[in-house]
Amino acid sequence: MALGLGLHLKSIAQDLPIDCYDLHEPHQLLAQLDEYDHLRRVFRLCAVHVFRNIKTTAVDEPMKKIMRSLICVEHPDFAGTLKRIESTGGKAGSGIMWFLFLWYIYRLICYNFSDWVQDKLRSRFALPGMCWEESFIPRVVWQNGDSNSNVVESLHADVNSEGLHCSLVCGLKKGLRFDMMKLQSIKATKNNFYCMH
Repeated sequence: MALGLGLHLKSIAQDLPIDCYDLHEPHQLLAQLDEYDHLRRVFRLCAVHVFRNIKTTAVDEPMKKIMRSLICVEHPDFAGTLKRIESTGGKAGSGIMWFLFLWYIYRLICYNFSDWVQDKLRSRFALPGMCWEESFIPRVVWQNGDSNSNVVESLHADVNSEGLHCSLVCGLKKGLRFDMMKLQSIKATKNNFYCMH
């Protein structure tokens, strides 16, 4: 989903006038930024999901604490911490039971499974989405924004309450009905608010 957002922002930037320069890197034109550069300016990972993923990695608790420390506004040694995780336990498969070990070998063979740090580096937007210092998001926006995606997920759950596994036409009709009900709810709330004041 994040990459799709980056690609969309890149396509919008292509339509901007040729002399629009980036605010964060004034030597670059907005039209020259790739999708990952755009994500670095707007995208923040959901801390709840990152913490959950760290919790399920098969490393000891002190290493998990070090991994969680990367989700921050400022970090005293971000690059050094990444190197420490990579060298002392960032492999998501160390110290696990035999059947899990076989599963990880299967993943290694079939999916080119790699360690936690390399996975984040390869994505090119995960680390800037975890730590404000690594991103180009304004500090005040980072600090006042949601660190999780719970609101979006609750809306997603609301839509899913209309039905799952529908045909395309049925899904569109149910989505339209859902949107109409939400609009009526917003109008009723507005009317009640204005009547009270």
